[in-house]
Amino acid sequence: MSDKEKSVVSFLIDDTPSAEQASKTFHDDYELNFQDFLERTVDERAAEDFFYSNNGVKKAGRRLRKKEGDLKSATATIQQFRAAHEKPLNTIAYLVGRCCRELGIDVKPVTRLKRLDTIIDKLQRKSLDGNTANATCVTNMNDIGGCRAIFPDLMSLELAISQLQGTVEKVGRVRIKDIDNYISNPKPNDCGYRSLHVIYRYDHTSGKSFNIEAQLRTRLQHLWATTVEIVDILEGTKIKTHSHSANEDKDDLQIKWEELLSIMSRYIADAEGAIELGQEDKDQFSIRLRELNDEINALGRLKTFRILSEKVEACCDDATEHVLLMVNENSLELIFSEEFDNYSKAISVYNAAEKMTRSHSGVNTLLISTKNMGQLSEAYPNYLGDCASFMLLLQEAMQFSGS
Repeated sequence: MSDKEKSVVSFLIDDTPSAEQASKTFHDDYELNFQDFLERTVDERAAEDFFYSNNGVKKAGRRLRKKEGDLKSATATIQQFRAAHEKPLNTIAYLVGRCCRELGIDVKPVTRLKRLDTIIDKLQRKSLDGNTANATCVTNMNDIGGCRAIFPDLMSLELAISQLQGTVEKVGRVRIKDIDNYISNPKPNDCGYRSLHVIYRYDHTSGKSFNIEAQLRTRLQHLWATTVEIVDILEGTKIKTHSHSANEDKDDLQIKWEELLSIMSRYIADAEGAIELGQEDKDQFSIRLRELNDEINALGRLKTFRILSEKVEACCDDATEHVLLMVNENSLELIFSEEFDNYSKAISVYNAAEKMTRSHSGVNTLLISTKNMGQLSEAYPNYLGDCASFMLLLQEAMQFSGS
């Protein structure tokens, strides 16, 4: 990974629902049962009112993947297809919220439509799993419309999925297409991501159908996922989007962070009862976490995030695109900061500052994209609290001793 790639965040926080948006798109109290909700919100628009055909969407996706033909028209078609997911998405979010209310579980789903640039990026990636060529089709994407629900523990999550399955069986226009259980069966090359993904199929009265993804995860699993976002911002890594890539395509820092996160995922899964670790495994994990913390200063880096976040949030000038920070990790004091409205100048000053401070122990130089920080704040409103909670979990895991 080049210095330029390492220096500033290049990924987008876009596969994350916005809590602020969610409160505006469906009823908070879920007063109606789901069947009544469907009947009252039925949409009688004809198929032609959507201004696209599935074949047209597929062709637009192929043009964007190959970067050929009328890309402006192709983008407009994908945008129409994306926008059409809004009502089905809100319906599924209501379903999840209503079922949680019936069970007395204090959970409020949040929603998001996948960003257009993320859809295009997904189409143009060479591989989505690091092994096979990317052959995804826009109409087969399950997560253009997505909602997320955070449960207090694994037991409440399991109660909810049972309730959701029972409710859907009574409804004709909504069905469960698939369930991906990444809690008990996480992907082997995803550094420990755990969540339950429920793929719904929503049949519109026009005859068109939509896939909507609901992510159900526990609070501790959410802390882990939030930390992945934070690490990518702090370190300029691409753990969220490229953890499946071969190690030779990553720098040493990303490899070590991924190992730490993978161990913490198993530690959390054991604490929640999703898996059972033996005494020897726990001891070895504790030792390895301490080694990794010494090598990448994980706790120190996460501690600086509070200072970083406060400074970036204080930037009131809309022209500011990047903020350069020098932080003393030992005293948690901000040594120096400068705002930039030009990336080229920002990266030039950053590289010079990094060389100057390289020999100074405990001094971190960071270049942060204000856009990505803003997206993090919107998608994870409690990200500072989540970061602090994850640090406590990490300290607990590092100090574990079976003796």
